[in-house]
Amino acid sequence: MIEIIIDEWKALLIGGFISSMEILAGSLLGLAFGNLFALIAYSLPKVRALILTIVSIFAPIPVVFYLPFSISLFGFGIVQVTLLVALLSTLLFVTAAYTAFTALPRAMLDIANVYRLSSFDKFRMVLLPYAIPSLGVAFRIALAFSWVVAYIGEVKSSDGRNGLGAMTKAYVDLTNYDYAYVCAAAIAFFAIILDQLSSFTFAYFSRWQPIERGAANEV
Repeated sequence: MIEIIIDEWKALLIGGFISSMEILAGSLLGLAFGNLFALIAYSLPKVRALILTIVSIFAPIPVVFYLPFSISLFGFGIVQVTLLVALLSTLLFVTAAYTAFTALPRAMLDIANVYRLSSFDKFRMVLLPYAIPSLGVAFRIALAFSWVVAYIGEVKSSDGRNGLGAMTKAYVDLTNYDYAYVCAAAIAFFAIILDQLSSFTFAYFSRWQPIERGAANEV
């Protein structure tokens, strides 16, 4: 195994980078859209029921059930996998963000009203900081199922890209199982790296509470 890693480290690094970027880009898009739709649902009662109904219908469906539908309609490529990851993770982030928004203590909203914050500033300084811990948990879950989506997408893809899923399938087709095992181990390695990076990032930003600091400074 060590010899294989030494011989193929460049290919493994490139494949891991490609797979990781698909997953990270899709998850970040999902995070952005999830916060947007959660904010719309929180702020506009007229569309709240529609958004929450859509999320409640599609969010509980296991990820693997979306894959055949996606393959039949769009095929699989880098863009398709990234967008599918974004779509599926959006459902998760809407749930996490909206739940956090509605659990916000009334006192924090009162402080925001005292400061006469605009809607955007209220989101940036009150709602989003309070939701960061929940979003961090949702992001790690999104990363986990995104690896499943990316792996299957790379295995089914015919555009010749070199993600770790495609590399694993190529070695299996050649009955070169030792190399396939190394690729599978590389997937686990990059998955752990992304998970730990996201955990550290959200833990760092969870300490960011600008509205509370502003109130403390006034006192």
